[in-house]
Amino acid sequence: MKAMKKLCLSILALLLVTIAVFGFTACGEEEGEECVHEWSEWETVTPSTCVDAGKEKRVCALDETHFEERDIAKAEHTFTVYVSNNDATCTADGTKTAICDVEGCGEKHVMSDFGSMLAHTFDQKITSENYINSMADCDDKATYFYSCKCGEKGTKVFEDGDYLHVYSKDFTFDENELAFAQMKNAPVLSVLISRSTYGTRAL
Repeated sequence: MKAMKKLCLSILALLLVTIAVFGFTACGEEEGEECVHEWSEWETVTPSTCVDAGKEKRVCALDETHFEERDIAKAEHTFTVYVSNNDATCTADGTKTAICDVEGCGEKHVMSDFGSMLAHTFDQKITSENYINSMADCDDKATYFYSCKCGEKGTKVFEDGDYLHVYSKDFTFDENELAFAQMKNAPVLSVLISRSTYGTRAL
């Protein structure tokens, strides 16, 4: 009985030694042995930029000659310094452009330059009905509002054209093509006019 017990203990000890030898052997130490790696955490070898992908690596804890590498995706572009493109008008904001901060990248980003819209400049003299302020008469020439090149009408006015005499219709030309006509805006005043120069308005 004691001999049997001693034999069993010997077999158990041998089994434990075998497990210890093969269980703690470095991965791949024996030819034909299947490796069971104990990988470390991934560590960055080369950081990625927006120009180049990076690299990261992990190493087997059982054998440092066993390692894996993989790419790290390219980083996003970084735009911090924007410069106006000087293309704002009096009707719309302009744009501004930044070049990526990473040296050698050169990528550009264009965005609206909010609040850059210019003020109107009222320096245009356009004599059309859209900008008329007052009609000409015997005393004053016609006046028009200054406008901006975008078409916006200002508040200041300028004179243009000739005086315009307005006569009543109660007159006829005689045989010499002359007539006395009363001025509409000055009824007590009669003016001698000729048909050849009668280019004024009659009401």
